[in-house]
Amino acid sequence: HIPRPRNAFILFRSHALANGLVDIVQQNEASREIARLWRGAASETRTRFEGLAFEEKQRHAAAHPDYKYAPKK
Repeated sequence: HIPRPRNAFILFRSHALANGLVDIVQQNEASREIARLWRGAASETRTRFEGLAFEEKQRHAAAHPDYKYAPKK
């Protein structure tokens, strides 16, 4: 199984949890708060994480050239 590359929000979520931007322990509540932060984030912040997601997608494509997302049925 090859995991999909992370998108900009998932990278932002990982950053937020790792850097203590939210002090909520329960993951569902933390995700809600991080989503609120993402929606209100400055365009520079969103652009930064979109760039990181693009780079990750490029690395993923280079490492797995025949990869095609196929969800389990």
